Amino acid sequence: MAETKGNSCPVQPSSNEANKANEVIECPFGFGTRATSTEWEKAIAPLCCPLCHALLYETQRATPCGHCYCKTCSFKVKDCLLCAADIEEFANAADVDSDVESFIRAHSHNIDLLQSDQTPSTQTSESETDVLLKRTTFLLYQALKAQKGGNSASALSRLQQAESELMHKKEQSCVNQRSIILGKLSDILYVFSLWYICTDLCVRCSENEPGKAAKYIEQACLLLENDLSTGEQLYEKELLGVLSTSHGKAGDIYALLENDDLAISHYSRAVALKEQLIGLDANADTSMSLQKALLLTKLAEILNLAARKRAYDAQRVVESLGQLDHSTLSERDQNVVEYVNNSIAFILGE
Repeated sequence: MAETKGNSCPVQPSSNEANKANEVIECPFGFGTRATSTEWEKAIAPLCCPLCHALLYETQRATPCGHCYCKTCSFKVKDCLLCAADIEEFANAADVDSDVESFIRAHSHNIDLLQSDQTPSTQTSESETDVLLKRTTFLLYQALKAQKGGNSASALSRLQQAESELMHKKEQSCVNQRSIILGKLSDILYVFSLWYICTDLCVRCSENEPGKAAKYIEQACLLLENDLSTGEQLYEKELLGVLSTSHGKAGDIYALLENDDLAISHYSRAVALKEQLIGLDANADTSMSLQKALLLTKLAEILNLAARKRAYDAQRVVESLGQLDHSTLSERDQNVVEYVNNSIAFILGE
């Protein structure tokens, strides 16, 4: 690990200094401002976990070899993946975590280098929004790498970091980026939700994961609905597809939480959006129709479940009245009792 000077990489030189020569300004990690993607990947390598391949998170340093792993990944290795040494123990490496955060602040906006093995074009300046979008794209990229590598804790952290930076931005491009990140957060937490429901364990947090997943997907849906009402017609079909999927996920999460009303609301909206999308696409394929059928089936299941729950509630209300003497009831109340009993029997299949 290269030694850092202070808490972040050196700032860009002043215009006078920059005009002196075309020298490359090196950061403490060996990354120059004119590096190619291959050179950049080489510079970032010491900051990445050998197991999940994403940027190190909650870094642990192995003894005796000194190589570093994410905390989650450290539980999965006994022999160092880099040097094959027997690992005796791990210790916190806060200095490495500091290096990682410094790298993110200083260079993560160079995300373009991950997409082309070319020297980046020399721009005189970039807007604050452009830099922010590139940095959050880099964090999203790292989150996807961590998730693929089985490190959901790291993925969640990077996504939450990106989402917090975009939270109060009003530019449409930032709002769109945030909606994507919120959707990814909900995806990961939805998987945690399934684990939570099956094991009755809460993963890493005091709040239950289904509740947090619901919060993120609700925010994503709200942002996307706003985009749909104010966005360009050019992107309407793409937005309808993403929004329908998001409402479907929200329905799944609320079904897990046994919140029938919100599950029904989101499934119903997902079906309506899917119908709208099929109406706009003359070449809608079989897959899209099957997705609609799936949403309708989920909606029918939750409606049936909700109906049975309410039927049982109605049955308990009637039973709480004790043995009714129909001769003392008004004609209207007698009709109500007959209707309620018949409906309960029909819904419950009795």
